[in-house]
This record gives sequence, structure tokens and C-alpha cells, in this order.
Amino acid sequence: MAQQQVQGVAGLKKHDIKVSGIVFMLYCLVAAGAFGIEEMIPEAGPGMTLILLIIFPIIWAYPISNMVAECGSVLPKIRNLDELRRENNLDFTIEIDGGINPDNVKTVTDAGVDIVVAGSSVFGAADIEARVKEFREILQK
Repeated sequence: MAQQQVQGVAGLKKHDIKVSGIVFMLYCLVAAGAFGIEEMIPEAGPGMTLILLIIFPIIWAYPISNMVAECGSVLPKIRNLDELRRENNLDFTIEIDGGINPDNVKTVTDAGVDIVVAGSSVFGAADIEARVKEFREILQK
């Protein structure tokens, strides 16, 4: 009997994934599948439905991808500073300014930031008092 060679992990067959396949998988993840399309076509029409199905996932994913990219480069530096501070018993504060909003403030404070400056997020909000309250509630959790 000839030995059969197994490729991949745990006997799974390896497949080359092309960029178009990755783009399609990400699109499906962001678009959340075909749910709601049946109601959308009669309401908006087929042309507008197609436009929305093409454009909406891009608009939906843009802020998330920006936050992930920014946090991916900054968070390790913050964590390193916080670790250096704790290991050497140093007394300094870590401050972050720029791009801070209610979606990412908890992430940066969990990484070790002591002072958060959220100028545009607060002063660009329609209701400044409500935005400050939102930040306080997030940070008190």
C-alpha cells in the first residue's frame, strides 16, 4: 500500500486564496449576507439596491479599518511605556491626543493611557455635554 501524503493542518487540504476571494469574504462579512435584500428591492428599486450593496459596506468598514490601523501601531507603544513605567517604578503620565472617540477610548485607557485628549470628538459633537457624559460613562466601566 502506498502512503498517502497529507498536506495542510490536521489533514485539511491546502488552498491558495486569491485577493479577490479575500475581498469577497470581507465584503460578505461587512454586508452581513442577503438579509433584507428582498424588502430593499421593492422599496428602493433594483438600481439603488445595487448601489447601496456596493457602497454601504465600504462606508461601514472605513471607520473601523482606520481605528484598527491606528490602534495597531499606537497600542504596542503605549503598552511598552506602561510596562516600562511599572517595571522601573517610574512616575510619569501617558497622554494621548488625536483620533480619540467613544469607540476607542476604552481601548487606549486599558493599554495604559492616563490622560485622554478628545478635542474634535467633543467639540465637533452636536451636543457637547452629552458627548462628555458618554466619555465619562465609558471610562467608569
